[in-house]
Formats: sequence, C-alpha cells, structure tokens
Amino acid sequence: MSFGDVTNSTDFQGAQTLANVARAQWADVSKRLIPASQMPLIDALKHPDYGLGLSQADKAIGTSFDTQRAEAPRDLQRMGIVMTQPQQAQFDKQMKLNEASATAGAENAVRTHIYDRNNSIMGGGMGTLSPSAMNPMGAASGL
Repeated sequence: MSFGDVTNSTDFQGAQTLANVARAQWADVSKRLIPASQMPLIDALKHPDYGLGLSQADKAIGTSFDTQRAEAPRDLQRMGIVMTQPQQAQFDKQMKLNEASATAGAENAVRTHIYDRNNSIMGGGMGTLSPSAMNPMGAASGL
C-alpha cells in the first residue's frame, strides 16, 4: 500500500466513516446532553432558593429574641428589679433594633452562601476561594 493519495483509497473510506460517526455523536451530545446537564445550574442561577433559607433565618432569629424578651424581665425580677415604663420602653426599643440588625445579618449570610454556592457550581467544584472566604468578617457562618 502506498501512502501517496490516501483520500481516494478504499482504506481511507473506513476511517472517514468512523470520523463521520464520531462527529454525529458529538453533535448529538452537544445538542441534547450538554444543555440538559446545565439545566440545574441555570435553574439555580435564575431561581435561587432564597425563600427557604431566609424563612429559616427569620424563624431562628425571631425565636431567639422572643426567648430573650421573656427571660430578661424574669431575670431582673429574681434580683428584685422591676423596670419602670420608660425603662421598659427603652428595653423594647433596643430589642427591636437588635432583632432587626440580627435579621438583616442572617439574611445577608444566606444570600452570601447561595451566591458562593452558585459560584462553586459554575466553577465545577474547582475549589476557588469564595468571596465570603476572602472576607471572613462577612462570612456566612453555619449556613
């Protein structure tokens, strides 16, 4: 067999057929499988599950502050201290302010966590540093 004009040889027809099959398979994979495998990513980025995380954070903060509101006057009464109306008003105001601050912090932590998770999905689990890991003061703790 000579290697001069391979394109006209009968040996090349088998290789050409195999190449055509491989191209057809790749076209099929890129048309059907790749878009299907990216759907979870697309769904995660278009519709992040903020709702569940935010409601859990709100519930946890609310429960915590409800407990503090109930415990503080009891603790003071055990020591023989009863708050006056102005003191009670100031206490309530401070509790509401602290609760709003804690709720905003928890909700921001949830949003940061979801943002980091989406970046990790897009990176294919490459182990890149997330924005919250680079800024530990704003890191989402335990979410």
